[in-house]
Amino acid sequence: MILGLIGLFGLNDYYNIVVSESENDLYKESAIEFIRNQEEILSQLKGSIPITPFIYKDKYGNNRTIIFGVEKESKIVGRILINYDKNNPIFLEFAETPPPHLIDVEKEVILKISLKEKQYLKNEEFIYIFPLLFFIHFDVMEENKRVDDLYFFWNERMILGTGLGI
Repeated sequence: MILGLIGLFGLNDYYNIVVSESENDLYKESAIEFIRNQEEILSQLKGSIPITPFIYKDKYGNNRTIIFGVEKESKIVGRILINYDKNNPIFLEFAETPPPHLIDVEKEVILKISLKEKQYLKNEEFIYIFPLLFFIHFDVMEENKRVDDLYFFWNERMILGTGLGI
């Protein structure tokens, strides 16, 4: 299973998803409980399941939330956020859009910037600030050394906090 996740997200993202199976079950149960409690009110949840959990950090690098995609009929219909607290894993948020980790964010960022010829992005890290506010951090690399930081403000689809002259 771990090898499959590494293949799905890439080795440089592995540190974001290290969740033991028992922890995953704990958080997944909170997500399932939310679906069960809300599926009569939010019809898009009826028959859906939480998939592909991913840990998002806070702005200090601490594990903040675990975010599930919500799948129905083989389509992502939303996301569920659970606070990352083993003692009290409670539902925080539901949105009818896919979580950033299930979208090719790097591709979207590349379309918005101009990297120098030998530069590339690495170490994608997902940051959750508060409801509906996400940043995605990348290291800007050149000759295998980090030369800059790039922050992508997910909600506004804007690049922030770089020295790339964007």
